[in-house]
Amino acid sequence: MARKTLTEQYQLSENMTGKTEDEIKEEAVIEIGGLVRPPMNQDEFDKRFSYKQPGETSEFKRRFCKFFRSYYEPFTSSELFKASLFSFIPILQWLPQYDWKNNLLYDIIGGLTVGVMHVPQGIAYALLAKQEAVIGLYTSLFPSIIYFIFGTSRHTSIGTFAVVSLMTGLAVDRLALVSYIRELEESGSNVTLVNDSLPTPIEVASVLTILIGIIQFCLGLLRLSFITTYFSDQVVSGFTTGASCHVFVSQLKDALGLRGMPSRSGPGYLFLKLYDMISNFQRVNHVAVLTSLFSIAFLVIGKDYINPLVKRKCKIAIPLPFELLLVIAGTAVSYVLKLNPIYKVKIVNHIPTGLPGPSMPRFSLMSHLIPDALGISVVVLAVHISMAKMFAKKLNYEVDPSQEMYALGLTSVGSGFLPVMPSACSLGRTIVSVEAGTKTQSIWVVSFLATVCIDVTEGLAISILYALFTTIMREQWPRWHLLGNVSGTTDYRDSERYEDVYFFKGICMFRFDSPLLFTNVERFKRSVKKAYNEWERSHEFYVLRGERSERYLNKSTEMEADKSLTAGKNNINQSSNSSTDLSKESSILSRHFIIDCSGFTFVDYMGVSTLKEVYCEMRSRGILVYFAAAKAPVRELFESSGFYSFVAKENFYPTMRDAVAIARRRQLARSLQESSLYMPEHDRFSEIISSHPMH
Repeated sequence: MARKTLTEQYQLSENMTGKTEDEIKEEAVIEIGGLVRPPMNQDEFDKRFSYKQPGETSEFKRRFCKFFRSYYEPFTSSELFKASLFSFIPILQWLPQYDWKNNLLYDIIGGLTVGVMHVPQGIAYALLAKQEAVIGLYTSLFPSIIYFIFGTSRHTSIGTFAVVSLMTGLAVDRLALVSYIRELEESGSNVTLVNDSLPTPIEVASVLTILIGIIQFCLGLLRLSFITTYFSDQVVSGFTTGASCHVFVSQLKDALGLRGMPSRSGPGYLFLKLYDMISNFQRVNHVAVLTSLFSIAFLVIGKDYINPLVKRKCKIAIPLPFELLLVIAGTAVSYVLKLNPIYKVKIVNHIPTGLPGPSMPRFSLMSHLIPDALGISVVVLAVHISMAKMFAKKLNYEVDPSQEMYALGLTSVGSGFLPVMPSACSLGRTIVSVEAGTKTQSIWVVSFLATVCIDVTEGLAISILYALFTTIMREQWPRWHLLGNVSGTTDYRDSERYEDVYFFKGICMFRFDSPLLFTNVERFKRSVKKAYNEWERSHEFYVLRGERSERYLNKSTEMEADKSLTAGKNNINQSSNSSTDLSKESSILSRHFIIDCSGFTFVDYMGVSTLKEVYCEMRSRGILVYFAAAKAPVRELFESSGFYSFVAKENFYPTMRDAVAIARRRQLARSLQESSLYMPEHDRFSEIISSHPMH
């Protein structure tokens, strides 16, 4: 029924040319929110509603001034200084407001639970970073104390992290004595004299920690927290999953009890390590394998079955520390059964007691560690800020990314003068902290495969570059749409997604969903051409989708053929005469091409030139061109680039409704020359031809 009514409306529209101008204007009003206004172009709209252009200050200058203002304003008044101090040292703000009565018990339980997890993880990840086991315990302590003062996240657990430890171990292997000492131990040599000029593992780790802190602090100082937006969830997830494969393979050698394995490095070294283990499988230590399997089974049963049961039975969620229980039981069994001296099972050995004092790092190593520090800094920031934001959103509080950069930077720099290795937010411990009650898929695949198949640092770089590449590709090959009027509304939507839309006769509505840049201007021109060809072929722009009127179809085909012959025979300079000839036949309506500019967030110089080309090409076909819904910054860019001297401002309209209403008013007029609705100054095509000859 609705389709029949709309078809009848189209039939009536052909007989409306005899209406007066007042009647046409009355039918073309725009109704928004119960208020009625006549359709108008952009210039009329701006004058009617007093458009005011903002100051001439450029965006770069505005941000530059804001950056410097943030550093000198705190010294202009005591209130601002106090606010800035509290922002830089958050503990001064939240500690006096701490709810000791309601939160202390839960925080103690959560802190003890996470602290217990630090012990086995610290020992294991220290060995992964080619450090002594006690270094992992120090890394779990000192950075946490500093972050406690400067951090804004309530739940992130700072300390050892598998991926960061692995990347640290790669740097240590490259610079330290580890490889040389390992060869001596494996060969059974009693040689004790080594090259004193080579750094020790802890010297490399300490300098690397300080360098990471400097990078993170500088990022915060320069207000570059926005770079974390480039580390999408897919990049972080794919990279950490790929890096965990490296962690697994590096631990697999010890789980099998294999010794004397050759050192591997470079792209694809993971597969070489697997090949070495398979080749030496006959040398597997069966006691070490049984110990590993028992440990894995103990953790799986405890964490996946017993802990959920305890959580359901207890009012306070206290997960049992199965990792620590396993360490205690394993230590006792190893001592009683003498697993190391008899069965050659590798053990951690002696762990010193007490706390170490600060020492001066070996700063001469910094120049050799810059690539490693950059890679680890990126991983730490990406994981930390994504985790902090996720749990802050879930638990309804806020974190400051810039302050987190300061906190992480100060944490690394401050702890770097102590025997620690680079620290980061641990995914597992953070989740446990929350549970304890403490108050695109291709990107993922590429990130995972690059990290597994090449190396950790190179995999991270490839992951980020691929994520940026996909963004560029989306900008270079954006989608375009032909818009139709949604039945019974004044809305215009993608005709491919909505079936109940119809098209006004002789009006094509086109949208390009992207900024118009040098990278996609050719696609824009091709898209306009495709839209025009589809418009010209289908003749469905004046009937409901899926419904055709044979009378209209045949009539329109003859009109289009006549118009194409006229356009091909006559010179462009005779376009005004062609318009006069067309106006003699009241049955032929003008054709209108409306470009929905709402997708243009930015237009560069080549984009402006392309719009001029499209305008000229359409006008050479006798088609009126409209620009609708252009954003204010884009219109200001057109003003500064001289676009309005080429295309009149009157061709711009504030909304698609205005553009369509004006186009229909012009169509319903008796002829283009006789209608006061179509003013010659709205179209400067003759000026364009004289000043910009077309070939």
